[in-house]
Amino acid sequence: VRWSTLPDGRRGRILTLNDPLSPTAIELGAEFIHGRPPVLWNLIRDHHLLAYEHGAEAWDLHNGHAEKEKQVGQVADRVLSKMAKSHRKKDETFRDYLRHSRQPSRAAAWTRLQIEGFNAAPPDRVGAAALTRDADAAEKIEADRTYRLAEGYDAVPAALLCAIADHSSVLRLNTVVHSVQWRRGHAVVHYRSMLDHRESSTDCKSVIVTVPLGVLKSREGIAFHPEPRAI
Repeated sequence: VRWSTLPDGRRGRILTLNDPLSPTAIELGAEFIHGRPPVLWNLIRDHHLLAYEHGAEAWDLHNGHAEKEKQVGQVADRVLSKMAKSHRKKDETFRDYLRHSRQPSRAAAWTRLQIEGFNAAPPDRVGAAALTRDADAAEKIEADRTYRLAEGYDAVPAALLCAIADHSSVLRLNTVVHSVQWRRGHAVVHYRSMLDHRESSTDCKSVIVTVPLGVLKSREGIAFHPEPRAI
């Protein structure tokens, strides 16, 4: 799933625009379904969403020469396949693998771009073992095939919302959490409405935090009392 930046600078994962002048939904965030992951496809079937395979051809411009993206992907796949068959016992970064594997410079460059773009991973930090596991998982779900939702990707969270009983009373929309007080077995979440700035709180046994790392690092992010210890 790709990130998108909203006009006011906030970042989100799904932003679908339905323009009456456009025959299809316009995606500014998540756009494709990669492969056939059972969890997502079960949801598509259960809620009778319409998905179609996307077969558009893409090109890559390299030093003024146009190359079909499929060719670039095939070269990268061959490099990653060789890496998966490596007999080195210790894990290493992808950059270190490229250094000793004697790959042609162009193949190494294309594979590096593939890792940085598709996996969103810096070659000097992502491990070869992690990339191998990722490639194996992708193969199992036919991740080389891409699909789109005719209704737009926002049909997915809409379907999940409808599956929550009495969701209007258990979900807080247009609401920002600003602090969490907690101890083992109990937590209090303090939040503020973005509509009328009303302050409220909710008591619960535990809290699952899924906000982006940038929000956690922000000075205006969520304050935790006490601060959780690093694992």
